[in-house]
Amino acid sequence: MTLLSIRDKLVLFSSAIIFLVAITITIASYLNERKESLEAYQHEANRVARMIEAPLIEEISKDNISEVIKQLQNLKVNPDIQDTVILNTQGQIIAELSPSYNQQNEQFFKPFMEQLLKSTGLNTFVGERLMVAGGPLKNDGKTIGYLYIQFSLDKHYQRLRTTLFSNLFILGVCLSIGLILARILSNHFTNPIIDLIRLTNNISSGNKDVTFPKPTNKEFGILNQSLKIMFRNLQQTNTQLEEATIELDKKVKDRTKELEKAMSIAEEANLAKSRFLANVSHEIRTPMNGLIGTASLLKNTQLDHEQRQYVEIMQLSAESLLNLINDILDLSKIESGKLEVEEIPLNIRQVAEEVMDLLVYRVKDKNLSLGCVVDKNIPEKLLGDPSRIRQILLNLVGNAIKFTQQGFIKITISTLSESADNVMIKLNVEDSGMGIPTNKLDRLFKAFSQVDASTTRHFGGTGLGLAISKKLAELMGGEIGVESEMGAGSSFWFTLSCKKEGENVASYSQALKNKRLLVLEDDVVNLEVLKNILPKFECNAIFTKKQELTFSALKQAYDTQAPIDILIVNQKMINPDFFAQARNNYLAAQTPIIFITYESNATYFKEYFSLEKSDIFQIPLKEAEIYHSLLRVLGEETAASAAKLSTPTEIIPFENAKDIQILVVDDNLISQQVSIKILQQMGFTVHGANNGKEALEAIHILQFDIVFMDCQMPEMDGYEATRILRQDSSKANIPIIALTANAMKGDKEACINAGMTDYITKPIKAASLAKILHKYADLIKANKATSSQQSAKG
Repeated sequence: MTLLSIRDKLVLFSSAIIFLVAITITIASYLNERKESLEAYQHEANRVARMIEAPLIEEISKDNISEVIKQLQNLKVNPDIQDTVILNTQGQIIAELSPSYNQQNEQFFKPFMEQLLKSTGLNTFVGERLMVAGGPLKNDGKTIGYLYIQFSLDKHYQRLRTTLFSNLFILGVCLSIGLILARILSNHFTNPIIDLIRLTNNISSGNKDVTFPKPTNKEFGILNQSLKIMFRNLQQTNTQLEEATIELDKKVKDRTKELEKAMSIAEEANLAKSRFLANVSHEIRTPMNGLIGTASLLKNTQLDHEQRQYVEIMQLSAESLLNLINDILDLSKIESGKLEVEEIPLNIRQVAEEVMDLLVYRVKDKNLSLGCVVDKNIPEKLLGDPSRIRQILLNLVGNAIKFTQQGFIKITISTLSESADNVMIKLNVEDSGMGIPTNKLDRLFKAFSQVDASTTRHFGGTGLGLAISKKLAELMGGEIGVESEMGAGSSFWFTLSCKKEGENVASYSQALKNKRLLVLEDDVVNLEVLKNILPKFECNAIFTKKQELTFSALKQAYDTQAPIDILIVNQKMINPDFFAQARNNYLAAQTPIIFITYESNATYFKEYFSLEKSDIFQIPLKEAEIYHSLLRVLGEETAASAAKLSTPTEIIPFENAKDIQILVVDDNLISQQVSIKILQQMGFTVHGANNGKEALEAIHILQFDIVFMDCQMPEMDGYEATRILRQDSSKANIPIIALTANAMKGDKEACINAGMTDYITKPIKAASLAKILHKYADLIKANKATSSQQSAKG
């Protein structure tokens, strides 16, 4: 309907109205004619019956049947009468007008006869094609017979058909006239509209020479005049617009020139900023490489527990400082979409515990509880980016410490889903701090945004950490979120997807199996951590929160002949005479004591309390330290048992490493020596060169299997050395790995374009070197095999 034109709609609606009116009149006329015709037939039939009623009664009373028949014969003058029958009181026919017809129409005769016999007077009965008049013939109130006259209705129906056809013909004529009138009327209205449409099309097409049609009536004349006024106004407006457009074009050109100049200045400033960041990054990363690398090498030497702890703190602090530098670079990479994550071996618990070590002094200063609870279903060995995970955790835990004045911070690590090769992990950082208003949660993950200005001034911070953390979580296949309530603390969480690496079943010393431990501790977080870790070693632990309960447990253990093997106490919960009271409750003198404390000197407690065997669980509690402390106090710690703990090592063995010749090219001797030492500890044969020129000379003298090449060096940089080396077809397949402090956008592409095979940023880690060597192991083997074949042919 919506596709029809106004003209068609007018014709359609007019025709519909005419049709409805005409069909209504036709049907009403037909029904009225049918009713009147039938009533006239009934009246005529009843008149005929009454006309012969008296003669028939007289002759039947005289039993003069012949005269009765004569009376019936007089009815033949009426062509509509088909038959007439006279019946006696027993219902037998005594006279009839047409015997043959009566026999042929017996099926019609009987029904009406039954109605007639039941009637009390003369009446008419109407059927489909016939009508019957008749009833009882009475003489002095006594029925002496029955009259039956049958009339045909064919003429009645013929008359109705003639009437119907006449009405339909008149209806058709009326409809035709109505359509013609509707078309004339619609043209009268639509032709001026069509003329106005053509006029508006000419105006909209920009035609200035427009002729307005002559108005045909008052309404369209007014519309026509309005269009003329509108057209004149449009012409004036167009003229003004053209003049304004010319002026605007001139201003745009001037502004464009100014903008181009400003953009040029901005691009130069941005380029200068990029150069500055690149130089700062290079200058900072080079000494950081020496510091982190040296700490890594020192960790792989023979150190006692306290020395190893100091080295780890030194290394983690250096990496934390490096991460702060990376935050600035990461923001630039995030904005350009160039931020990438690594996939190297990691232990998720160890990463969380490293974060706690870095922040322990801040926690201690505020007297907060800090711990990490790891789901038993978390695989021990995973592939992921420990540095990025640590970066997120450092930010979340650091914020929790910042905004928590009393109470606790707890890291919870759990599995969300797991398949044969991958696991989705959720890390949650919960605190009992001040909380965050619900209406301000949406600000948290936006760069340079914090909850409010007063918080920024009071607590400090750039507002970058959570924005970077959000992007990092997404890059690692997860997401980040927060749940918080004012005055009830906050819970920041993020998820990440990690691949599994090999067997993930941790193995522990049997020396701890079924050992009975008694723990005196009331710190909620420490208790939860111990209940999470100790069952792994198959120990049987009893937990108490008061000294009196501890003494009762000692006495009960003595009475049941199940003595306590190790007593673990929180340093803050005991007084100087605690152990004297414990001895009175049957604590054996040789029972080892472990102190839960922030102190790192285990000897102090042994001497202060005059104990035979003692050690410490240093806060925050960590699985590896708990494990080794338990073994030490039992006298079971050996090199073999220490290796039982499933933690990833930075020195990853390599098959036939001594047969692989490696060249490290670096102008910074500290960085060069660190890289060489790490590779030598892996078992490789390593040589060094101070610049690209020396590297080319060394490569022409010796057959190297892989080259680690610094980029910025005096005399000849790594880019030029690589391009020259690639021109020699015999050296075209040697893997050349960029070993550089450059970490800005485009640095990796510059290395690849120069002909280098891959790229590692400083500071260099053993795990990163091992990953690259394993990545190109097949290429190294193939090159050595080709070299051997060529030597054999020669």
